[in-house]
Amino acid sequence: MSTLYNYGHRVSSNRTHQVMTTVPISPTSDWVEIHTDGSSTPTDINSPVAEIIATSGAAKLLDVSNSGTSILIRCQYASGNSIPSLRVFGFDSTAYSSAADTNPMNLADVDGNLVVSLSSAATDAKDEDGLLHTESVQVDCKGCSMVGVLVSSAGTSTVKVQAKVL
Repeated sequence: MSTLYNYGHRVSSNRTHQVMTTVPISPTSDWVEIHTDGSSTPTDINSPVAEIIATSGAAKLLDVSNSGTSILIRCQYASGNSIPSLRVFGFDSTAYSSAADTNPMNLADVDGNLVVSLSSAATDAKDEDGLLHTESVQVDCKGCSMVGVLVSSAGTSTVKVQAKVL
């Protein structure tokens, strides 16, 4: 007979039990484009749902439900381009369907900044398309199932915003 402990209680048993441990994990995705026009500043940054709809497809929502708890954001740009600053918004997937929907969550970077500023690449290493990438910034999704990005202050129109789910 063996003695086991289950949640601090002593349990006697003739069997040997294995203890299962659950560890939270978060898969990492590939980089995906979530905004394709670094110069498109919104007319009303405080109405992100209407603004994302108004971008005519430049701003895309990233589905993070069941896939991660935070994202990395970076810009892909050509040498000499100016880099936009960004605002990140979180949405409940059941609430985001039209411009009339409200209550998006303002998401901040790890330093608590609501306006995400990205720094130019530390090196001149270019990707397979011959473009540079800014340093990435991590943003906690705060339990939101979808994330969207809007340009807060304009950069060059060819600058693209990319995200990776962590």
